[in-house]
Amino acid sequence: MPMLDRIFWKNPFFMWLSHHGLYDDNFPAVPFAVKVMKQRTDSDRKPSDTNSVPDLLCKSLNAKELHPDVVGDKEVLAKALSMIFAGTETTAISLSVVFYYLPKNPRCLSKVLDEIDTELLSDDSDEPFSSVKFRDANKLIYLDACVKEAFRMHPAPAFDMERVVPPNGSTICGEFIPGGTIMSCNAWVIHKNKGIFGEDVDVYRPERWLEDDQRVKVMNSTPFRFGQGAHTCISKNISTLEIYKVVPSILKTRFPS
Repeated sequence: MPMLDRIFWKNPFFMWLSHHGLYDDNFPAVPFAVKVMKQRTDSDRKPSDTNSVPDLLCKSLNAKELHPDVVGDKEVLAKALSMIFAGTETTAISLSVVFYYLPKNPRCLSKVLDEIDTELLSDDSDEPFSSVKFRDANKLIYLDACVKEAFRMHPAPAFDMERVVPPNGSTICGEFIPGGTIMSCNAWVIHKNKGIFGEDVDVYRPERWLEDDQRVKVMNSTPFRFGQGAHTCISKNISTLEIYKVVPSILKTRFPS
């Protein structure tokens, strides 16, 4: 709510305290990233001197060392935060959501397990504890529907994805928006659009992804969990690969009761 945002996040008093270093309004990940950066830069060993495999922070610090005119502390911090938020948290949330909705809907879980038994465990030579190859995961049509439905019900990014309208303005949904205006879309709102996903948008129903081909085509082009357009998540394919390998790999592992 705009009023609560004004009171808690953009309160002039708290902003004044923050400006004078008397109040820390940063997200917890920010001071953590700053602390790690300081530990690396204060070390006697320069980033480029290490013989170990460089991590992403090391690569950013190396870039700062080699190109200080282009890469500064702000750029290094921005990349570190991107790895924390985009590289780990969103994928973890998505996996958690899948494993929340499947047990909560035993009918769906039963169908997924039957599909895995048919497609992945029918071959006696298949190791029951081996990881599922991505090409084999693509055979699991109903599991794919369950994963998509979980993503629709609970998209990982809960924040608005902002864009700036070009200087000449733009007409969006029949309304002219002046240039320079900051606009945004929210995945949680888009994923509950009844005109696209049906009247039962609040119900976890994977079958909606397997019904009318024309509607499914529109649905597949709508999800906003990775954003859309030219600025979509650059690592979405890696995240998708991880999820579609991990979920069936865990579900195919059966332990004796």
